[in-house]
Amino acid sequence: MNYPSHYKLDGLDIESIDVLRSVLGDEGFREFCLGNILKYGIRCKKKGMYEKDIRKIKRYSEFIISTLKEGQDDN
Repeated sequence: MNYPSHYKLDGLDIESIDVLRSVLGDEGFREFCLGNILKYGIRCKKKGMYEKDIRKIKRYSEFIISTLKEGQDDN
């Protein structure tokens, strides 16, 4: 995926989502993602941005799946 530059931290080649994952750890990061999935699910019809918010739900779901796959590789 191609991410706009506003996702990157100034002067660093890292995205803010990567910082969140590092600080929160996998379990905390999954909870963060679930919260965002809930937020976008609730508001998607109300804001008239249905497709955009559904894509965000998909992306946060992919983040969760990536942490589960990595955890399974460690077993």
